Amino acid sequence: MFLATRFRTPIRPKFLTNGSHGKRLAPNPMPTRSASCPPCQGLSANFGQQKLFEIETLFVLETNIDDMSPQVLAFTMEELLASGGLDVWAAPVLMKKNRSGTILGVICNARCVKELTELIFRETTTLGVRVRSCKRVSVHRQNQLVSTRWGPVQIKVGSLGEYPINVQAEYEDCAELARRRKVPLKDLLREAVHSYYRENSDHEAWR
Repeated sequence: MFLATRFRTPIRPKFLTNGSHGKRLAPNPMPTRSASCPPCQGLSANFGQQKLFEIETLFVLETNIDDMSPQVLAFTMEELLASGGLDVWAAPVLMKKNRSGTILGVICNARCVKELTELIFRETTTLGVRVRSCKRVSVHRQNQLVSTRWGPVQIKVGSLGEYPINVQAEYEDCAELARRRKVPLKDLLREAVHSYYRENSDHEAWR
């Protein structure tokens, strides 16, 4: 059902049976119905054997802060990304004594744990950092350059096996081009994605 819905491949049963094989099955008034269907068309023969995900072990560093300037927090987040952090976030939290605080978090590879932990201690007012390992499951990602009427931009494509499931224009490319060409950012983002599908028209049947 997932494949038929996801890739819009019609399934037409060859025949239906109610499971009774012609026998009277009282007191069961609704015998089970089953269907025999031909193989799905439009999917590659090795779809079930493809490596759909990438699984890797990463580390999460977190700390709670309630006595630091937001300017310092913003600077620290930028430094964490520049120093090897794969993703950085800050979330509001209510801490002890009902004081508003912030959870600062970063996810990174094992080789960056020591450096980023030292950076958090050096740049923030925290006295402790929580460290834990985690598994990240992700689809294959790649960048592709596409053309728009205002200039080329990068497109980020996430694929499940060989099938693209998420297509997004790179914000930095589009923001810089929108400012330079004096066009609305939303128009540039929309055209960039449309350009991807236009240049990869063979993918349209999958979406």
